[in-house]
Formats: sequence, structure tokens, C-alpha cells
Amino acid sequence: MSVETPLNLPKGWIAESLGRICTLENGDRGKNYPSKSVLTESGIPFINAGHIDRGRIDMSKMNYIPKTRFDILGRGKVRNGDLLFCLRGSLGKCAIVQNLQYGAIASSLVIVRPNEDVDRKFILFYFESPIARDMISEYNNGSAQPNLSGADLKKFIVPLPPLPEQRRIVSKIEELFSKLDAGVAALKQAKAQLKRYRQSVLAAAVTGDLTKEWRANNPNTEPASKLLAHILKQRREQWTGRRKYKEALIPKTDGLPQIPETWTWASPAQLSAPEDHSLAIGPFGSNLKTSDYRETGVPLVFVRHIRSNDYELTPKFVTAEKASELHAHSVDPGDLLITKMGEPPGDASLYPNNRPHAIITADCIKLRLIKLIDSKSFFVDAINSKLVADQIAPITRGVAQKKISLDRFRHIALPLPPLEEQKQIVAEVESRTTTIAHIEAELEQQLTRAKRLRQAILNSAFSNSL
Repeated sequence: MSVETPLNLPKGWIAESLGRICTLENGDRGKNYPSKSVLTESGIPFINAGHIDRGRIDMSKMNYIPKTRFDILGRGKVRNGDLLFCLRGSLGKCAIVQNLQYGAIASSLVIVRPNEDVDRKFILFYFESPIARDMISEYNNGSAQPNLSGADLKKFIVPLPPLPEQRRIVSKIEELFSKLDAGVAALKQAKAQLKRYRQSVLAAAVTGDLTKEWRANNPNTEPASKLLAHILKQRREQWTGRRKYKEALIPKTDGLPQIPETWTWASPAQLSAPEDHSLAIGPFGSNLKTSDYRETGVPLVFVRHIRSNDYELTPKFVTAEKASELHAHSVDPGDLLITKMGEPPGDASLYPNNRPHAIITADCIKLRLIKLIDSKSFFVDAINSKLVADQIAPITRGVAQKKISLDRFRHIALPLPPLEEQKQIVAEVESRTTTIAHIEAELEQQLTRAKRLRQAILNSAFSNSL
């Protein structure tokens, strides 16, 4: 018996509830449900939503349970060919189990087993289609986390043609997706090539190759060694810190590549402004808690802002009073910001001129350069280059989270060209990276179009216009 549906179905198709054309089986949620404490590094695969990737099960991230625990499960045992659907969190993710003799599912998943006259790949593509996405939105009963019950999933309406037509549609979708995937792979390869080119530009910038001709045409430029001496003298004379002035740490330069004779090496500490907290990290633990966050006020800077170079991304704030309490962690336009946590840490960006006074959070480093240096973008490029990344990697610590301490960051070596050459380098880099950015934006647009085309293919498939 078919189910009432607003779908305009082609001749020979029926509209049927998922529960009538498939058997659904939830994971065992009773006393036998495997807790985290029983998970092992080998045994029977225990599949959760995080293991589902692009219609397949990613075994490289797999958790396992002992066979003794698997044997006592009342339900949720997976067999080869089963279709899995995610009910919570990553709602709607789905995959077909392949090349797996035994397995069990977490409670966030449900096993979907189509009847004999229903093609499992047809149901897989149905779950990915706009029709199913609309039904997910309709039945989603989660608030903080997307959530769907197995009972509601059974109510989903499937536009169902006869089995031979299902197989023809599946074959056509796979053919079109294969071509689309090849195009997407080419776009991603182009993006990777642009990323490598960007790094080669930065490498040429921070080793002097980019301005080799400029130096030949400007042989009388004052060497950077004199600039550094002037910087250190000014830091000494203009020191406003509360404690007695101490000479800044010199950089560690062992094993570093050769730089032009008119350049020198300097540490972040040597280049920092002659004031307290010009080189600082975000507040520790209880000094800034999530309960301090507000929807308006003084903005907070997180690692995600630095990494994306987008300081308006999901903003959080603190009150002016809290910001005053955290003044040691303040950031102003023109400050360099660096991630002290990540895989690896060391991403840098410049806090923009159009942004207000802010507060950095934990796992961020602030470097406020001395005013003698006005080509701040050069040092952002230097920190983002392989030259500095290769210095940061050996001094990064941590297992679950890789971090670099402020003390270790203080004495990394930054190349210091003469002031005029810094300006020239910044101009050369900008001219190239602007072109790169335009191409990257075009590639992103094409990738977005590919996603839309994928949905258009599925939409056509389930209206018999493919």
C-alpha cells in the first residue's frame, strides 16, 4: 500500500514509506552497549558517525570491541552490504558497509536493510538527495544537536520505481558522479598546486631570491645589521616596562640557510616594542572562562580567526571591565598574531586596521613590533614560510594537542632585510598572492558549483528526468 505524498511521480512509480521497503535496526542501547572503557585497538569494528566518509566506512579511524562483548549484543550487528544512516550529530550521513565480516554500530547509527525488490544504492542516493534532506529538516527534533528517531526515519517517503529502473538510475548517477568527481579532483589538485606556489613565493621572499635584482640595482642600501643595532638601542632608551630593562634574547641560527649579506637575523623578542606585553600569549585557564563570553562588547580573538584570517568569524566578546582586567592580553590593529596550538602551530596573520581593540584567547601569541618597522606584512609572511615552520616543528610539544611555548617562540630566527627592501618584498609578494587569491576564489566557486550539480543530478534522478 503506497503512502500519500505531494511528489508528482512518473508513471509506474509509487511513493512508499522507508519502513515498508526496508528493515531498520538500531544499535543495542541496553546494558550491553559498549562504553568507551571497553574500546580496544583490535577486535570487532565498532562503527560510529565519525567513521562514515563520502558513502564509505573509513577503517583508518576505526574503534574496536572484544568479540566477547560483540557476542552478547542483542542488536546492531552489521554485516557486509548493510546501509548505515546517522541519526544524531552528523544527521543524514550514510554509507554502505563493504569488505567487513563483522561489525557493530554505535547508538547514533541505524542499520537500513532494503527488501529484495529495492536496490541498496538507490536508497543510499535517496538519502543524499534534496528530497531526503527536506524530510530530515521536517523530522529533526534536536535543538542543540540535530537528532532523528528511528521511528521518524521509517516515515520518510521514497519515490520508488520498479527494480530495473532503480538499477538504471543508480548506474546513471554513478556514471555522472564519476565524471563530476574527476572534475572535483582536478580542482582540488589545482588548489594544492596554488598552495605550493604560495609557499615558493614566501620562500623566495624570506631568503632574498625575490629581490635579488632589486639589491643589484640598489647597492648602497644600509645593511640590516645597522637597522637591528638601531632597534636594540631604541628598545633600551624607550623602555616603558615596569621591570628593569633586559636585553632581548638573540635568535638561534644554527642550521639555517644563507641569507643576503645585507640582511641579518633577529628574534621576535628583539623586534618587539619597548613595552610590557608586546610579546604575549592569551590568558590562562580560569582567567577567561566561557561564562565570561558575551554577545557584544570587546571582541575576543581565537585560533580560528588567525588561521582563517577572518576576524569576524563566529564572534564572541567580553565586557569592557573584563577586557580591562585582561589588558596584558590586549591586541590592537597592526599587531602580529600567531597560533601557538595546531597541526602544526605557527600560522600568522596581521590584526586588521579596521578592527577594534580586542583580547587574545588561550593558544594565541601576540607580537607588537617596534615602530621602526612599518612593513609588518613581511614578518607575517616570514612566520608563515617554511623557513620559520621548520624552526617551530622541532620545538613543538604535546601529544593530543601540539603547542609551542612563548619562551621557545621568543628566540626563533626571523630574517631582517633593510627597511627599503622589506617594502619592496611586501609589494612583490602582494602582486603574486593577489593573483593566487583570485584563482583560489574561482576554484572555490567551481567546487561550489560541483556540489550544486551533484544535488541537481540527485534531484533529477528521483523525478525520473535523468
